[in-house]
Parts: sequence; C-alpha cells; structure tokens
Amino acid sequence: MQHASVGYIFILLVLIHTITRLVGAVAGNVPRKLKAIGVCSHSSEKERILRALKGNGTMDMYQLGPVIGSGRFGKVRRATHRLSQQVVAMKIYNKAQVKVDDQIDLIRKEIDIMKEIDHPNVVRLYEILETSEYILIAMELCEGEDLGKLITRRNRLNEATARAIFQQLIEAISYLHRNNIIHRDIKPDNVFIQDNCSPLVVKILDFGLGSRDVVEPSKKLSAFCGTPAFMAPEIIFQESYDGKPVDAWSLGVLLYLMTVGKIPFDAKSTQALYKKILAGAFEIPTSISAELRDLLTNILVVDSNNRMRIEQIRHHPWLGLENQPTLAHIPSSLFVADSALHKEILAEMDGCGLDRLQLHDDLASKTYNGGTTWYRLLHLRRKKLATRAPPNDTDSTSLSSIDFSRFLKERISMAKNLTS
Repeated sequence: MQHASVGYIFILLVLIHTITRLVGAVAGNVPRKLKAIGVCSHSSEKERILRALKGNGTMDMYQLGPVIGSGRFGKVRRATHRLSQQVVAMKIYNKAQVKVDDQIDLIRKEIDIMKEIDHPNVVRLYEILETSEYILIAMELCEGEDLGKLITRRNRLNEATARAIFQQLIEAISYLHRNNIIHRDIKPDNVFIQDNCSPLVVKILDFGLGSRDVVEPSKKLSAFCGTPAFMAPEIIFQESYDGKPVDAWSLGVLLYLMTVGKIPFDAKSTQALYKKILAGAFEIPTSISAELRDLLTNILVVDSNNRMRIEQIRHHPWLGLENQPTLAHIPSSLFVADSALHKEILAEMDGCGLDRLQLHDDLASKTYNGGTTWYRLLHLRRKKLATRAPPNDTDSTSLSSIDFSRFLKERISMAKNLTS
C-alpha cells in the first residue's frame, strides 16, 4: 500500500507540473496586444504601449518568425504584429554588415519611395524601425512564389496567363511613372505571384534601385544599375538616359521570357550578353500570336526614342486594357475619415488611449509610426475578413461593429483570464 501511495503521489506531482507548464506556455503565447488591452487599466503597461504607438515604433510590437528570404543587404523574416495579429514580412538590415555608405543610402531610398506608394500591385510598406544596430522594414507579406520560380516550374506560360500577369505589371509601372518613380530593376525575382487566389494577384517588390525621375526633359539619369539580362541598351552605353523607357525595355524582356521560356538575349559572359543586347537581334517562335509578336518587336527596340512607352503598351490590343480605368495618382491618405470602417477601427484602438486627432493627422500626412501601423494592419485584417465572409451568412463573420465588438471583448476576456 505504501508503494502504491508513493506511486499515486508521484503521478499527481507529474500532472501538476505538466498543467503548470501548459498554462505558462499558453499565457506566454498570448499576444501582447491582448495583454495590453486586457490590463489597460494598469497605468505602467498602458504608458508603455502609448509610448510605442506615438513614437517611431519598437520591436516589442512584433514577434519574429522564421527566415523566408534574403536580399542584397539583409534577410527577410516572417513576423506577427502583436496588436493587430497580422503577419508581415520584416526585412532586416544589419548595419555592421552594410559597411558602405552608398548601400545605406540605397536602403533609405527604397524606404522613401515605398512611403509614397499605394497601389494594389506594389508591395505595401507598414512601418520603419531603426536601432543602433539594425534598420527594419515591415512590409506586406506576399504568399505564393516569384515569377522566376513559376516560369521554371511551367517551362513557359501560355499567353492567357502571361497576359493576366503582364496587365497587372503594366498597371503598376504606369502608376509609378505617372508619379515620377522609376523602378530600374524589373526582373522575375522582383515580381511576386499570389496564385492561391482567383484571379491571381501580382506584386512588384524591391525598390533599392528605384529613382525619383527628374521632371525637366533635358535632365537624365546616369547610374549604371540593374540586372544584366534585363538591362536596357542605353544603360549599357553608360551614357545619360531617360528612366521610363528603361522600365519598358525590362518589361519587354520579361514578357518574352514568360511566353517563350527563355530570355531574348543570352550569352556565356556578361560582356557577350551586352553585345547581343546592343545589337538588338532576337527571334520570336512561330507559336507566338501575331499580336504578341507585334508588341514584343515594338518594345525591344534598341533606340529608346523609337521604343514603345508604357502608356502605348497599355493600349496595345494584345493586353485588352484600352477601355479600362487606371489609378493615376497616389492617394493623399490611406483612409476615409468619415467611413464606417474607419470609425470601427478607431473604436477598437480606443482601448489604449490614442489621441484620435493626432492619428487623423498622421494618417493624412502619411506618417509612419506605431499608431498608423496598427491602424493600417487593422484595416488589412478587416478587408481580409470581408473577403472571406460567406455570402448571405449573417451568423458567421459579419463585419458589423456589433459583431466585431463582441469578437474583441471575447479576446480581451481571454487575455484577462490568462494574465490575472
């Protein structure tokens, strides 16, 4: 009996230990958003949250996940914004590894350009964080694969698929050009395809080589930059050049690659490749339609003065965009102050005492800080929920303020129970 009692006691202790660990793990995994709102009456916690939201942000607001990619100067991690529970892509630059001042300038230039952009086919910027060691950029997370992987997997794309992708690329580049932004590094790696939705969505990435083009026609760009196979002849000439025709050339190479399955100019060495590009001779297979053949031969023209411009490409019959409206200008802000959605988001944010007037001003002026980031990500979450909501089903995921309030209260209640 004594041995049995000892056995029971041992089992009981193991169970208590296990339950304690489980409860601790659950509490530890509760997003800080829940903890913060759940104990918003605790002044110290509330003040900490407010400081983070009113200032330039803090890494405390994010839970970093695994590495999902890498670029010229840093890595990209999956990260969760604790307040909104939205997943973002966090591009992380280690200043110690970015040793050349010019590289830091490229990073800051990319940030400055992304701040000005709001287009459905360009990856969105959410927040910029900087410490003594790192520069961090929280961006829209794109689920899917880059265009290069898609082409490799399929060998080449049929014209219908290529058209669906190219239409969105043209809309994005047209938008950038109308706002005097040049990309200068359009290539498969910088085009992301979200093919898990219907219709597929295209996103342009990486503005590290982007430029604010000059307004005066007499002034030119001069930087020798880009990816060799997609580089326009005028850049290879190493003379001053207009920025917009450079992007048109790169798009032509990309369209050829999508529909033919290989690049139009190829060689074993970079110098030999440059010679072929400057010569401008390439072949188009007979399988390509007459309209697409006409489009390619008018884009891939060595003389940039005779090359099709983006707006001319957009109106080419192969694309079928002639009568479609275009988003011509960058919106002055990302919100509509009197909309029901805006008011619902503010109501959700009120739990931590943000100054509404200041938030309005920050959103209107495109200021990037902790508060505007939280707002943008809450806006994104609601748009996602609206997209996923089943039609004619008022009992499931309705986006009324009443349903969302109930949803929020349940989360707060759960946080209180786990953190009390």
